[in-house]
Amino acid sequence: MRVRTLVSFSCTILALAVAPPLTANETSLPFVIHRGYSIVVRGSAGGIKGLKFIIDTGAVPSVVDTRLCRRLGLSGQPDRVTVFARTVPTERVVLPEVELGPIHVDRVEALGQDLSFIEKALGERIDALIGLDVLGKTNFSIDYASRRLVFDPVMDASDVWSNLAEETSYATIEVQLQGIPMRLMVDTGVRHVILFESRVQGLFPTDRIKGVNISSNLGGTVELKHIETPSATLGKTRLVVGSVFLLKTPEDLSLGIDGLLGVADLKPLRVDFNFERRAIGWRW
Repeated sequence: MRVRTLVSFSCTILALAVAPPLTANETSLPFVIHRGYSIVVRGSAGGIKGLKFIIDTGAVPSVVDTRLCRRLGLSGQPDRVTVFARTVPTERVVLPEVELGPIHVDRVEALGQDLSFIEKALGERIDALIGLDVLGKTNFSIDYASRRLVFDPVMDASDVWSNLAEETSYATIEVQLQGIPMRLMVDTGVRHVILFESRVQGLFPTDRIKGVNISSNLGGTVELKHIETPSATLGKTRLVVGSVFLLKTPEDLSLGIDGLLGVADLKPLRVDFNFERRAIGWRW
């Protein structure tokens, strides 16, 4: 039995509305955003329409609620997944197909996991966390101004582009924090910047912790230490970062990244994911 590493840190969400249903073949998809960062859309899987998906670019791979697995009659293979410092049981399942706006993907390999804790937190059922294994089938934009996902968009108006790391299966870019290059995963499933303590030990002052937050993800509850926000730049562009937290991680954490970059924390009007160019465009 393999033990996978799941990058997603999502699901610290308290309340959520649901986006309206789609008509077929739309090239954009309305979403509802809660607390400034959590994105929910409607889609379908296995022929079941009107499902509620969280858009999570940090979900590697996508995660399907076990109740939907049972509804679809999927038989999973037992597996274990490591969510940073914790290992939890899961199942490997294959969804016959997933539709999200114009995206249609057959045979999506995903993890089956009990997501009922999200329902308890927000009073809304979530059927899956959809990651780049589905979204990455086409270029797309998250248009925060219009609150729509735009598929295969025209990408000629970004303020700055950041190159994606070549060797990873998730969207990783380099951001300078206090002049120190940090490899951060671009993650719509978190609200702020989260640095892995074992990766950045000694690089940032931690003697003045501003507070401790308790957060939840698929691995359970974790402590996040709120530290003084360092200066941040993306290339030559200065970023306005809201909050930065430290997450305790094991010394042998081998994800090849230093932390997570909460997309909405940078308050962009639009973010363009261009997989042909291997870059992300930002517009403020």
